[in-house]
Amino acid sequence: MSLVESAPDLKAISDQVARCKQCKLGESTARGVPGEGNPHASVMFIGEAPGFYEDQQGRPFVGPAGSLLE
Repeated sequence: MSLVESAPDLKAISDQVARCKQCKLGESTARGVPGEGNPHASVMFIGEAPGFYEDQQGRPFVGPAGSLLE
């Protein structure tokens, strides 16, 4: 397997994140925020934890932290 995961593998990871409840973060959120983007990108941004807006929309960096990435 290559170092870059394939899109189907990323979909499987996304599905697992969406239904994970193994820690307090999963117990207290509306939905998982697995990430999105090009699976072959050479750069990745990793956030500490989803904020309120990310939790509500299920998308990363849509709240105040995301405005810094514009």
